[in-house]
Amino acid sequence: MKEKVALVRGARARHGLAAALRAVGLARSTWYYQTRIRRMYAEKYAHLEAPLKAIGAAGTRANLLPRRDKAESRIDSASGTVPDRGEVAPAFFPL
Repeated sequence: MKEKVALVRGARARHGLAAALRAVGLARSTWYYQTRIRRMYAEKYAHLEAPLKAIGAAGTRANLLPRRDKAESRIDSASGTVPDRGEVAPAFFPL
């Protein structure tokens, strides 16, 4: 693949891209994929490393989970279930 890309690079200026690609049997999409600059994952997302580590250091598992006393305060004492958030069940309409 690298050899074909090198051949197209050499012949592109003189014969044009389409003719050079046709001569070596290389698709245009492959040409652009092979010639574009690719970066490694770690290099591409290096700017996120420090903020994510800071979030990880600041947040413990206890901070990420809901507090038990808040969840228990929402439980309806009569039914023992958590009430709906204003949602109403659809009414039954006989046909």
